[in-house]
Amino acid sequence: MFISYAQNFEDVILWRALKDVPNGTYVDVGANDPDVDSVTKAFYLNGWRGVNIEPVKNYFDMLVSKRENDINVNVAASSVSGQITLYEIEDTGLSTSVAEIAERHTAELGIVCVERTAMARTLTEIVLDASIDEIHFLKIDVEGHEKDVLLGLDLNKIRPWIILVEATAPATQLETYGEWEYLILSAGYIFAYYDGLNRFYVAEEHSDRLNLIATPPNVFDGFIRSREAQLLDELSYFKGLYRDCCDELEGCRNQLKLEKQNGARLESLIESYESSMSWFITRPLRRFNPFWALRASIGKGALLINRYEPIGRPVKGLLKKYPVLWAAAKRYLLFATDSVGVAASTDQYAQLSFDGICMQFALGPLSDRRGIGRVSKALFDSLSAMQTAPQEFQETVFFYSSIHWCPTTLPLKSIVYIHDVIPLLYPELYPVEILRDWNYHYSKVASQASIVVTISESSAADIVRLLNVPTDKVIVVPNGVSVLPTASNIAPPSDKYFVYVGSYDVHKNLQVVLNALTSPRLTDVHLALIGDNHKALAVAKSLNIDSRIHCYGRLEDADMGRLIQNSIGLVFPSLYEGFGLPPLEAAKLGRPSICSRRPAMTEFLEGAALFADAEDIDEWTDRLVQLAEDEDLAVDVGQAAKRKADSMTWNKSAELLLHALRTIVK
Repeated sequence: MFISYAQNFEDVILWRALKDVPNGTYVDVGANDPDVDSVTKAFYLNGWRGVNIEPVKNYFDMLVSKRENDINVNVAASSVSGQITLYEIEDTGLSTSVAEIAERHTAELGIVCVERTAMARTLTEIVLDASIDEIHFLKIDVEGHEKDVLLGLDLNKIRPWIILVEATAPATQLETYGEWEYLILSAGYIFAYYDGLNRFYVAEEHSDRLNLIATPPNVFDGFIRSREAQLLDELSYFKGLYRDCCDELEGCRNQLKLEKQNGARLESLIESYESSMSWFITRPLRRFNPFWALRASIGKGALLINRYEPIGRPVKGLLKKYPVLWAAAKRYLLFATDSVGVAASTDQYAQLSFDGICMQFALGPLSDRRGIGRVSKALFDSLSAMQTAPQEFQETVFFYSSIHWCPTTLPLKSIVYIHDVIPLLYPELYPVEILRDWNYHYSKVASQASIVVTISESSAADIVRLLNVPTDKVIVVPNGVSVLPTASNIAPPSDKYFVYVGSYDVHKNLQVVLNALTSPRLTDVHLALIGDNHKALAVAKSLNIDSRIHCYGRLEDADMGRLIQNSIGLVFPSLYEGFGLPPLEAAKLGRPSICSRRPAMTEFLEGAALFADAEDIDEWTDRLVQLAEDEDLAVDVGQAAKRKADSMTWNKSAELLLHALRTIVK
């Protein structure tokens, strides 16, 4: 079943004509949103690749995120290369380069247009730079700028099989193709079909496909709309959820029935025991602090069962016959076995002792190669250094340094770290699967935790608001900051450079720095990229700054430390961060940072970094120039940042965490 994402079923007609072409190629001029009303999404999902041309920044960023295997170009296509005036209309596909159309939108629709200057290139230049051998279809949707785009396309050199062009004035049914159609027909193309919005043309050399385009979308095309497909997926998901709930309910009913039977059996045993001669004889002993005696006996018994396999095996086997007793034994008697609901083994947790408390530190996050893994390792090392001698009987608390590594059902006493809730803050940037994890799995885990730990006040507020966790269950434990080693043989760029540490995710907002580097004031400044951010190279190439971008990929700490130490400073343009570790790591090395004026960077770095609006390219340009040209400023900011970072230690973080630990067992 073909899924149509296009506004007017353009992709259905194109698929009918081109579905016999494996892994074809498209060029989308005015690509706009990569998902909503997209003519090319269905082809991308079916293995096609192409060039997306989009001058509006927020849509270009979405294309970079969603179409990583395409070539995405942040320019306007026009009749000549240079600069044009673009009238942006936020969150719509109505942005235009035609002043009269922008004025009409403002007058008739009450829409606000923001005027800005955009880079323009001819379509011929863009296609030749992309080194595409053959184009199977070209789509042009540029809100009144169609003639200029076609004037910049040499159809004698570049021969798309099929061309479709929006043929009406924006937001009207007024036909405008008379202004530009001659440019296509005179180049050896045949008119094929008009769908009320677009006109389709077929190259003469591919006229055998004319009859495949001549009819509207119909029942024989075997398609459904994307919204219908999404609803079917959600219906299937909730059906599965309903079945799981029914199974869980049936299991609970069976468990309740079994517990009632066990309860009746226990009452009978207690009654029999209380009427026995031994109960009568031991009455004086029971008057002497029975709670203490019971507690001590249980502790010694549990220790004996755990340490001596010949005794432990039959006792555990007997208890497993009674689910209620077995569940209680696992939670309270510290047996070395699975915790309730957790598929655990002794190698998944490290036992750390603190004055009668046994912390079961989940080891999973230590294997994470991102910031989560580094934070988890630093916490583990600090807590390990603070251990005390194990006691005979200890209260057990489970600790998970990342919610991403938690089981669905937590043990009775648990502490869970939630570093941030970025997918819930920017749901439009994340796939539905990740949002489902947050709305169902992670939300359920957070509700079970005895305490939720996070790393900044801004993250705490977001967790309370978006995960419905009570305020008194959330505590803030800021990260410590370790000094990165710098003994490395890695070769830094030979020119002066800034450094960026992080991925190329949309919320990391690296695009604003790349755009700033196009300024004539920064032509001698380079940028070193550390992390999984190779996608930035294609963007840099489209901006003609790729010769000044150095992509190092993931590095060991010493290599990263050397690159930061030798840089002008670090750039950190994120739209949001739960904490923001890289600027503080740079600060430990005395290097200054430029950060977005967003949480949590302002929370921890106010007065110890330069700030710029996350979306203001001009302000980022000014800040980069300031640090690159004013060495005294760079030294002053770096020293202020180092004083701030030196006050943030992992020992302080561990002490705050231990305070939370003791709160649980009181």
